[in-house]
Parts: sequence; C-alpha cells; structure tokens
Amino acid sequence: MAATLLGLLFLVSILATLAVKGAGGISASVFTQVMRPPGSRGGLLQVAFFYLGELVEAAPAADLFTASRQKRTQDSITGRFG
Repeated sequence: MAATLLGLLFLVSILATLAVKGAGGISASVFTQVMRPPGSRGGLLQVAFFYLGELVEAAPAADLFTASRQKRTQDSITGRFG
C-alpha cells in the first residue's frame, strides 16, 4: 500500500510539473501526425544516447545509427548491450 501511494505521489508530481512548465508544448498534433524522416525539413536532426543518466553520444540521426563513434552506442544499436 505504501509503495503504491509513493508511486502515485511521484506520478502526480510529474504530471503537475508537465502542466505547469510544459503544457504549452503539447498539442493534439504530437499524437496524430506522422514524424518526418531524419534530415528532411521538420524531421529529426539530432539524437542522443544516454547510459545511466550520462550522455554518451549525440549526433545527426543518420550518423548515430550508421556510424556511431562510441562503442557503447554501437553495442546498444546492434543489440549487444545490456
């Protein structure tokens, strides 16, 4: 019971933070429009790979997935990570 209440408390705090600070960035289009491909106008330009809260690598999407520079990123993309 206590764990459930604690989890709900964290969820409420996350939702409250979203409502106060980030609600302006959310619209129906976020959920209803298809994302454009990387490199196209309005498409994904940069992606980042994090491990345990630490930024490992950030690069253009096409570069990160085809020619990442960090071994940890390559291992994760190819499924050898974990």
